[in-house]
Amino acid sequence: MPLKVIKVSQLQGHNAAIFDVFPDGKEEFLFTTGGDGWLVKWDLNDTATGKLIARTDIQNFTAIQVADNHFVCGNMHGGVHFIDLLNPEDQKNIQHHKKGVFSLIETNGLLYSGGGDGKITRWDTEKHLPSLSYQISHASIRKILSIPELGLLVIGTSDNNIYGLHAEDLSICWTIEKAHENSVFSLAYLPQSKTLVSGGRDAMLRFWDLSKDIPSPAHAIPAHIYTINDIVYCQKPNLIATASRDRTIKLWDASTYALLKVLEGPRDGGHFNSVNKLCWLNSRSQLVSVGDDRVGYIWGIKGD
Repeated sequence: MPLKVIKVSQLQGHNAAIFDVFPDGKEEFLFTTGGDGWLVKWDLNDTATGKLIARTDIQNFTAIQVADNHFVCGNMHGGVHFIDLLNPEDQKNIQHHKKGVFSLIETNGLLYSGGGDGKITRWDTEKHLPSLSYQISHASIRKILSIPELGLLVIGTSDNNIYGLHAEDLSICWTIEKAHENSVFSLAYLPQSKTLVSGGRDAMLRFWDLSKDIPSPAHAIPAHIYTINDIVYCQKPNLIATASRDRTIKLWDASTYALLKVLEGPRDGGHFNSVNKLCWLNSRSQLVSVGDDRVGYIWGIKGD
């Protein structure tokens, strides 16, 4: 499947590495956060200048928008930081996890955090209090993935395992032991084939069949040189995008798993340091990447 990839624009202005990027629900704006503790808003129709909308004064590993003017950031010291843009004086940093917060997701109106202490927590976003918490591992939770159609939360951890949790009560329904040779950093789901994709510090991309009660290995690719920091599924065209500490972004056919394109700094005007996070803008057929070089890029992708 021939691909045409064009760098559309860049996001420049952060004073430290960018660790997370995500769109609003309508894909009109992007939000970024990172080592400078800033939460920055970018207009996708004019990305020349970002707007600083909140400051946490501590390094943020991840963030999420939970309502129009409400955001949650996860910081390096294990704090879950609630931000109301209409009442900035009411910011609340709840020191919940013992180490950094590496993953935040919202699914079915519920917020979850995963920390360096191996704990997953469900939050009451109105009261800013944890409502349910479980110790999943002795090692860091690096990624939480929601698969609503299967009623699952899938957890990638630094004990090299992948855990499948019942979304209702967070009980463990299955475990893929030693899924990677090192920490599991990234997860994505391919709905058409009911396939889980995982990436780890071992630079491997692994595929797991979730069509039955117990996951089974389906395929494996030595995909990068260093850690695979993030994986996203791009619906149209049918692609998987991976971001790595090796400074590259790779695009793969989501049906055949063939490598289609490599985006790198010198040749494509891409990143010159670790690529930390990706997000896919389905309505625009655009991939967004951010990294340690303090810059974000928006890539237009078209497949025949």
